[in-house]
Amino acid sequence: MANKSIILISIIFVMVSSLAYADSVTSELGAITSASACNSGWKCQLPYFMAYRSSTCSWSDREYCLFGCSVGKCIIKPIKIVGDSDCVLKTNQALTLLKKEARVHYNVVTKSVGVIKCVDKGFGIYVGINPPKYVVGKATINAGTIWYASTIVHDACHSKQYHDYRVDHPYATVPLKIYTGKNAEALCLNAQYDALVKIGANQIILDHIKNIINSEYWEIPKKDRWW
Repeated sequence: MANKSIILISIIFVMVSSLAYADSVTSELGAITSASACNSGWKCQLPYFMAYRSSTCSWSDREYCLFGCSVGKCIIKPIKIVGDSDCVLKTNQALTLLKKEARVHYNVVTKSVGVIKCVDKGFGIYVGINPPKYVVGKATINAGTIWYASTIVHDACHSKQYHDYRVDHPYATVPLKIYTGKNAEALCLNAQYDALVKIGANQIILDHIKNIINSEYWEIPKKDRWW
């Protein structure tokens, strides 16, 4: 009789222990399941990228943020103009013209260029800094609002090429051929040409844009450029 009691007590203990273990496993699995779920919405995936995160924690629709990302949104700031009063005036005139007559290109500029700096000479865009900086020489600034505006579009195009690649490859080094060289220049000259048409350039300027690709101007180091 005593042996039967001991056996019965042992069976009850095993059953209780099994139930307790099952509850423990269920609890842990529940915690894991809960932890693996995400709040859906726009998030800062990286310091300069926002993206949409689904409830399954996957990312999509990554977007480059010119001035960085905060609380799931791109930080918005106006383009900073560095230079004397003449530089500020003519740069604002060029940007205003684009905003009024070539909005699609103006939108690319505002998302791809953070600083416009006027210098004596040394035209070019620095895409690898945050925010990207367009350096423009006096010869370009003084060439008229239409031409100056078109050059902003051209170099904003190079910045967009660079950062579009980073959107798809955020941890990779951007190959030079993506944003410089003949193919990249041809694409940005097309953007410049379209902007020039929209803002009222004459045929002489348009023909110049069509033919300038043959000069390989991009091979001249920035420090040696007169424009």
